[in-house]
Amino acid sequence: MKKWIMGVVLASSLCLLSEPASAASSEYVIETTKMAALQKRYSFKKIDKITGQSIYKIRVTKEVAKKLQRDKHVQELTKNRAVKVPPTEAGVTVKSLSGNWGLADMQFPAANPFLAQVEVAIIDSGVDTDHPLIASQLVNSYATDGFTSVEDENGHGTHVAGIVAEGTPNIRIVPIRVLDKYGDGDIYNVVEGIYYAIEQQVDVINMSLGIGEEPDAVLAEALTDAAEAGIMMTAAAGNDYADYIEYPASAPEVYGVGAYNSSGQRARFSHTGEGLDFMGPGYAVQSARLGGGYRTMNGTSMATPFISKALALSKSANPALQKKELETLALAAAEPIAGTTFLEAGHGKINMDKLMKGAYATDATVRYMTPKTSTDAQKKWTITLSGAIENTTSNFAKVTVVSDTGVAQKVTVQAGSNAKKIDVLAPASGYAKGIYYLHVASGLKAQSGKVLKQSTINQFTIN
Repeated sequence: MKKWIMGVVLASSLCLLSEPASAASSEYVIETTKMAALQKRYSFKKIDKITGQSIYKIRVTKEVAKKLQRDKHVQELTKNRAVKVPPTEAGVTVKSLSGNWGLADMQFPAANPFLAQVEVAIIDSGVDTDHPLIASQLVNSYATDGFTSVEDENGHGTHVAGIVAEGTPNIRIVPIRVLDKYGDGDIYNVVEGIYYAIEQQVDVINMSLGIGEEPDAVLAEALTDAAEAGIMMTAAAGNDYADYIEYPASAPEVYGVGAYNSSGQRARFSHTGEGLDFMGPGYAVQSARLGGGYRTMNGTSMATPFISKALALSKSANPALQKKELETLALAAAEPIAGTTFLEAGHGKINMDKLMKGAYATDATVRYMTPKTSTDAQKKWTITLSGAIENTTSNFAKVTVVSDTGVAQKVTVQAGSNAKKIDVLAPASGYAKGIYYLHVASGLKAQSGKVLKQSTINQFTIN
């Protein structure tokens, strides 16, 4: 959906490469199947290797690098350039979440225990593994070369992870640490993180980071491999008021994400240019704070996980959907940002109500009904079917009510006023205020002998 672009200007906000051990040598990333032979021929230091790949981090002089560039046994050789989170601005610190405006603005649905489990890899500074907003959703954590754990020392990754986790317990987060306490890292670690995410068969990769405008060949290959594995990827467009999109956000396989504010306007700091796909809430966004509590932050880094979350949820509505199908649904659900051009806001923001309805409609085995609301804690629901059903215990057992957290409610299911109806009575103590799901499982038998092939889910709210 995007054109491949090449640039030559690095973002001035990104850090310089780490100091080499000596002025005569620098770190490079090399792809080769003949490492032993190359080391013997050119006498250079091998620092690390990515598991399962012929990709290494090495240290060589400029002269040796030139020779390696010409060697037929070298598939790729690039400088191990700096990676950094786009400059973000932290705001107010609070003890508890008081409402994430971005979730409401994009119309994210309530937690739904009937959605499939999906995984989002967050390639970042790690996470606060003890934070209550995200701790229960963490799986398969991974620390790349140079790090001993995924424990966040910066706070950026924790904030990003919290945005993905809030209100979506079916999303599992795979934290992959590639950045240090200053928010700095390198291409090698990002590539290592991508291949780990591929190995884990995640559904979405979130990269709230960038390397400037210029692409990198080894990173580009990793992105291609991830896309071919069916993984959707997002990355931050950048926060420097610039007219280019950071790489990897500008890569054709990645959804570049810009930021808008609570007034529905494009955030002025958000980068513009070719390769921008979607916009996400990126101003005064509440999420998890390193060490506990919560805080607001600004940036396309915050906008990016909203899009990752959206894509993951649409996948969870129908796990059979392929990457291209999900992209088509996301584009159909996109709404323009008022007063912007395509270069300024891409396709705009995603309307989650539209996206989820589109995803639900693709699954012939489940039918979602129009959500309902009531103020009656003793509300009786009546299910009307097209034909008379068998009045049996096994039939009634297929009708259940659960809360949005998946807790089964002690409802009474009984025959209705005629053979086509089933009544669902509230628990003896009534429903507490909240969101519930009335589920009629497939397999319900009619008196004619026919069996219901499609399950039905009806969300209702008790106010």
